[in-house]
Amino acid sequence: KLLASGSYDKTIRLWDVATGKELRQLLGHGNRVTSVAFSPDGKQLVSGGLTDEPIKLPRGNVLISDWADHLRLWDVESGQHLRKYANKGFAAAFSADGRTIAAGALLPDIQPDPTEAGRLVINGRDALSLFDSTVGDEGRKIALRGCAVTFSPDGMVFASGYGSYCHFRGIMGGGGELAKKADYRASLWELVTGKEILVLLEPEYPWVITFSPRGKYLATSSSRGGVWLWHMPVYLGNSELGIEEIGLKQLDLWWDDLLKEDAAGAYRAIWKLASAPQRSLPYFQVRLKRFIRPEEKRTNQLLIQLADARFEVREAAAKELREAGRGIEPVLHSALHAKPPLDIRNRIEQVLGDIRGRLPSGEELRILRAIQVLEQVGSAQSRKMLTELAQGSPYALPTQHAQGALKRLERDPESR
Repeated sequence: KLLASGSYDKTIRLWDVATGKELRQLLGHGNRVTSVAFSPDGKQLVSGGLTDEPIKLPRGNVLISDWADHLRLWDVESGQHLRKYANKGFAAAFSADGRTIAAGALLPDIQPDPTEAGRLVINGRDALSLFDSTVGDEGRKIALRGCAVTFSPDGMVFASGYGSYCHFRGIMGGGGELAKKADYRASLWELVTGKEILVLLEPEYPWVITFSPRGKYLATSSSRGGVWLWHMPVYLGNSELGIEEIGLKQLDLWWDDLLKEDAAGAYRAIWKLASAPQRSLPYFQVRLKRFIRPEEKRTNQLLIQLADARFEVREAAAKELREAGRGIEPVLHSALHAKPPLDIRNRIEQVLGDIRGRLPSGEELRILRAIQVLEQVGSAQSRKMLTELAQGSPYALPTQHAQGALKRLERDPESR
């Protein structure tokens, strides 16, 4: 219903899509606005642009140039400016759950010229950061590369476009030369691990980058007007094996790949499993059974072990509880409501805090990746398995991701 646009006149404008009428202007940027993105619920807007702040050089000189400005957050309904983030960016994007913002920027990196005294080398340095949208801290830096950014529809992957854009060599106080170097790329990263999945070599600098609704295609475009489509199954690996060649041993290998921190290997396994649903779905039906119906009995056994007199038993129980993920939160809260002794209560609260603060890993991460396989297959059988996973604990990430996958499949006419 709403369209947001950023402009060279320093404004953000909100438009009614049906009527084409301008609804309001958002003012606050000091220079061009180059990126706007709605939060998933449509209530907030993040924007990025170019700075109007001069860069101070030695001997009191300044350089006026187009570097990234601070990101800003806006309330869509009122137009109120909510926050000016420390993070800078030409481009910004919200994750699927709205909790994370990715910022892509070109920032100045000024160093003395090692080959000639009294000269400076001023490089445009790509910088990519991820941060909490509510806190706005500096967040994680991912390989320090990226001007264009976007998240996949399921929020598990984000893509960045980057390259060696330009270098300026000049004497302090003025004069110099501009040199361009063609080295343009787009990278895919797994959000929860921060590991690179795939690098695509681009013919031009990718200023804009976005996924298709199901995440099967990545589109990139440049300032020269070119648009490129990248088919993810091709680049991440459809299975080259015939159906009759995919046996239990091969499925076990791919299943093991879903557990590894090597994101590139895990995503090759995701697309290979998705390309062979006749084999992968029956295999998943067995493997995912215990996650579809989590064993509360085992959680209660581990809670008893938290009270064991032996340190190693308590530590092992706490470790297994943490690895179980947020799905066991209701059981832990029930245990706290029973008013256990103070030492037991402290251990349970410690486990709860660790579960909430950690990124998915181990079995939980494997299940999230398996859910990606089920969504890409999109068949009646895979939907049934997603429906069963979606009925788990509302606290659990697999439950939330399965629910999101079902909603996306429902909106996708090709999967109906």
